[in-house]
Amino acid sequence: MSKSKGNVTSPLDLMKTHGAEILRLWVVLEDYRNDVSFSIESLERVSETYRKIRNSIRFLLSNLYDFAPDTDSIPIEKMGDIDRWALAKTASVLEKVERAYEAYEFHSVYHLIANLCVVDLSALYFDILKDRLYTAGKSSQERRSSQTAMWMITDALLSVIAPILSFTAEEAYEFLPASRRKRDSIFLTEYPRAANELKSWLNPKMEEDFSGIWAIRDLVLKALEEARQAKQIGHPREAKVILTVDDAAQAALGKTKEVLNRLFLVSEVEIKKGAALKAEIVAASGSKCARCWTYSTYVGKDQKHPDLCDRCTEALR
Repeated sequence: MSKSKGNVTSPLDLMKTHGAEILRLWVVLEDYRNDVSFSIESLERVSETYRKIRNSIRFLLSNLYDFAPDTDSIPIEKMGDIDRWALAKTASVLEKVERAYEAYEFHSVYHLIANLCVVDLSALYFDILKDRLYTAGKSSQERRSSQTAMWMITDALLSVIAPILSFTAEEAYEFLPASRRKRDSIFLTEYPRAANELKSWLNPKMEEDFSGIWAIRDLVLKALEEARQAKQIGHPREAKVILTVDDAAQAALGKTKEVLNRLFLVSEVEIKKGAALKAEIVAASGSKCARCWTYSTYVGKDQKHPDLCDRCTEALR
């Protein structure tokens, strides 16, 4: 844009069509140390990123509706592996965000937060959590563990985005469950720093251990998609994964206590030893549980709940 050429776009006009938050986020994205270029297309891309960040926050908040932090929280050392990984990943990203803020590299803040919300949380952590959040016992340890991690992540994330997405952070903070640490406004909270609050979250070993597990999961998801396209299965829950593992893969999977079929979003996982890592997809045994959609040989065995698997039967009890 050039004032002399008369092709300037008024920020007020952009706020009328896209909103102040989108314009603010676009400013954050641009590296002010270089010439700044503007286009409606770039603003639309920022709008899409904003929508994904906002949807991540909505998912977090929507699954804390029955969570009371002061009474339902689980200590980090008693959390499930997947929740401890999520806290460790979030802490390591927010540590980088802190350094970016201090260096006035706001474009790095944009990319770090966007990647955390879209890739690490939405596409991975939330995808796995849906099963336990929706089907596990309401007050079960695994559900409360995940809710505790989600509450901690939401609280920290809102404080971190408050400088660049002020209205969104303040609006979302109003819906955060009440607790002893909650303030009247997001702008009255302390910024989560790696040297203080986030220190107990950091766990480089947990991140390293899960990096191998995620690589195996990617292989399984690729095999599931190929089986779906071949009409071998319809939904991943219909599948059993026969996983042939080498020494490295076996060592990686042995570093977590998480149930593998829940990490891979399938009904069954069978591990076989072999020379190379390979995933084979076959039909799962048993019948479909009416509550969690997992296929199980237990379905039909409980007289009171004949259409449920053992896990869902226990949850209802």
